[in-house]
Amino acid sequence: MTASEMIVFGLFITVGLYLIFCDLFQLPSSQAAKAAMKVTQGEKVSWHRAITERLTNTLAKQIHLDRYRRQELAATLKYAGLEQSPESYLARIIVRALFRLLWILPCIRLLPLLIPIVLLLTFNRAWDDTQSAKKIVAEKRQTIERELPRFVSTIAQEIGANRDVLALLDGYRESAGPIFRNELEITLAGMRSGSPEQALLRLAGRVGSGKLSEVIRGLLAALHGGDGVLIFSLLNNDYKKLEKQLLWKEAQKRPAKMKKYSYALMACIMATYMYVTFEQVISNIHGLF
Repeated sequence: MTASEMIVFGLFITVGLYLIFCDLFQLPSSQAAKAAMKVTQGEKVSWHRAITERLTNTLAKQIHLDRYRRQELAATLKYAGLEQSPESYLARIIVRALFRLLWILPCIRLLPLLIPIVLLLTFNRAWDDTQSAKKIVAEKRQTIERELPRFVSTIAQEIGANRDVLALLDGYRESAGPIFRNELEITLAGMRSGSPEQALLRLAGRVGSGKLSEVIRGLLAALHGGDGVLIFSLLNNDYKKLEKQLLWKEAQKRPAKMKKYSYALMACIMATYMYVTFEQVISNIHGLF
């Protein structure tokens, strides 16, 4: 069997298995899936995405998570802004991995040595997909933590004249970054409609930052009549040191980023020097003879 025949055979096997799978699980047609996604999402959907969604929805029904893991993953997806269930999230990762494994079929006949590479890349990409929601959450957390020194400094300056925690948070909301502003808006809505203490604790739970939890404890102490001026004065000193450490770490990363440009510049200088030297040597040789 030639290489072209092997590829055609593999494609027919893949399509046949897909059709059998669709018939066994009574999946809707790709046209029906595309029409439904176009109505719900209001955009044109490719056939590949429609097939992926069909398989994802079917596989998601077969995935069963324990209560704790499902709640944890659901909270992570919600905070990351991914509007999908934990089962659909895991099913989509599996379906994408299966599609990537199809590259093994042409490799079996053409380049068998590439099969381990395809497997390695597939599992590596699948692992990255499983960590994608956590990476989004970590980036949001780091963004909020970078803003905490300015937030603590503002509260420390204003809490002496105004001990209303809700008013302090509402005042800072206008100058906050987009991610922290969104969290403050959710917290303020919870404080106005329910218990202020529970709203602040939910903020600490959503973000999951130890540094923010310290600030929340200070706000709770001020809310219960504690010495907010002293508490935030101490926090302000600590967070000024933290801000300097963050700036120092950021400055330490800059030279590493600039190394590749320094190497490129040095290579250009050396190439220019060698070219001039070579030209001078050639011209002198011609002068001698």
